[in-house]
Order: sequence, then structure tokens, then C-alpha cells
Amino acid sequence: MFVDTNHRDATVAFLAPGAKPANRLSDGTLVVEEPIFDPIQGRINTVWYWSGPTGSGKKLASLRLYSITELVRLLERVGLRLVSAHKRCSTEFADIGGRVGILMCRPTTSTQTNP
Repeated sequence: MFVDTNHRDATVAFLAPGAKPANRLSDGTLVVEEPIFDPIQGRINTVWYWSGPTGSGKKLASLRLYSITELVRLLERVGLRLVSAHKRCSTEFADIGGRVGILMCRPTTSTQTNP
């Protein structure tokens, strides 16, 4: 199993100075994000604002970010074992704080018995 997700610690470090990520889409629409990290809940509560040729709007979201340690422990609880961790596995998503990939496997069990 391979999990590709945001690297929580890198994301929090990126947001610490008050970063407000913004992107301009190909049609000219400007998208601005106002994220706030809640360290107790491990969540980023964010608001996206956009304005462009087809109108403007606002969308709220709350995203749970796990530390690598938390994620590995959750996967171990369901019987998986850590094989390796990798930086920047995905370029498809916004890379505000870095991505991490975690490769897990299910341990094999031997069905042979010793004579």
C-alpha cells in the first residue's frame, strides 16, 4: 500500500509566517486561500476565495493532517508494516508544504511447519 499525502510538519512550517497561497487559473480566475492550523486537532481550517470571469465565491474546508509517525502507527494498527518513506512523490496537487509518500506492506505469514 502506498499513501501519498501532505507532509504535516512541512505544511505547518510553510504556514507559520502567515502564508496565504494564491493561484491564477488559466481562465484568469484568482484563487486565494486563508489557512489556519489548529495544533490541538491537527487540522487546517481554511477558506478559499475566488474571483474571475465566471463569478466569485467562497468555500470553507477543514483538513486533517497527520504526522508521518501518526500515519504509520494508524497503518500498523491494521496489520501493515513500514517499508519506506519518500519526499515529493506527487506533483499533481498543490505543494504548499511538501508531500510525503509512505510505502507499507502486509507481512507474509509462513504456512509451512517444521518437521
